[in-house]
Amino acid sequence: MLDIVEQFRLASEMASRAGFADVEIHGANGYIIDQFLRDGSNQRPDAYGGNAINRMRLPDEILEAVCTTWPANR
Repeated sequence: MLDIVEQFRLASEMASRAGFADVEIHGANGYIIDQFLRDGSNQRPDAYGGNAINRMRLPDEILEAVCTTWPANR
């Protein structure tokens, strides 16, 4: 999962450098975050699957990574 999280972090950093006003983390309609959140598509036996807390792990990690560039209060 580290690669996915790092890609979101890097994208947010590049957006900031390019002068974007802000960024949006899209997590619906079958995108990777949506796939992890849904118990139907996420059948992982590891720390990223199973109960709702585990399924929320990837979105949480992505949010933390993006917030290193874009503070949550923006």
